[in-house]
Amino acid sequence: MMRIGVFSDSHGDLEALKRAVDHAGHLDFAIHCGDYYEDIVKVLGNTPILYEGVCGNVDFVRHAPLEQLLNLGGVSIYVSHGHLFDVKYDLNRLFYKGLEVQADICLFGHTHVAQILEKEGLILMNPGSVTRPKGGKKVSYGLIEIEHKIPNCRTIIF
Repeated sequence: MMRIGVFSDSHGDLEALKRAVDHAGHLDFAIHCGDYYEDIVKVLGNTPILYEGVCGNVDFVRHAPLEQLLNLGGVSIYVSHGHLFDVKYDLNRLFYKGLEVQADICLFGHTHVAQILEKEGLILMNPGSVTRPKGGKKVSYGLIEIEHKIPNCRTIIF
């Protein structure tokens, strides 16, 4: 089984991101959905955990793309911060992008609200924020477990 940690909106708080990574336990891979992508580089750069990510709307240093399509464990995962798809208003544009690139999962951040929605076989997942959750929620991250090319997605609030 492959375990993927999904983190977003760390906004420079390396300790908060490290707590989330530690809380996740064993990870085979990590994905950062933007707004301080560099945080994942700093936290995981000297560890054996492989990682990828995208830039968000407040990533001033652009060492990552604005979007990525990854294939992990036989599952196609589209990653975007979400701001280019207006995810604060609705998820339609992101949903259609996911269909266009034939993704199994679309990961996004930007709203600071953890959520998972499945529509027509496409999973839309926001891990929330490891530092600044909205709506009175606690900090959160996402966890994807893939076994036999079947993903199990959940958000972890802690």
